[in-house]
Amino acid sequence: MEIKENIIELMVVILLFFGLLLSLAAGTALLNYIIIILCGLFFGRKFYLRKTEKKLMLAFYFSVGAFLIGYIIGGYYANSKIILLLFLFGFCISYWIHAEFIKI
Repeated sequence: MEIKENIIELMVVILLFFGLLLSLAAGTALLNYIIIILCGLFFGRKFYLRKTEKKLMLAFYFSVGAFLIGYIIGGYYANSKIILLLFLFGFCISYWIHAEFIKI
């Protein structure tokens, strides 16, 4: 088994565990919400950059989904629907800012 052949699966598992550990380390619901907004901002920027460079998006979708699943599983103190909404809010705001004002 070569790593090159399974790089997407490896990345998905790593991001799943990273989201889980990040959410568990937060401790409180408010800190979970702040962190997920920042993660949404980060992934919104990455989405904009990948879209403008015309790169493959399927791996990105899997990565974001795995991170969110891990974060929601680890979000013991926070509501999963609020986590998802705040992530989408940060994602959309970041994409909009990059598309309208920054234009890399």
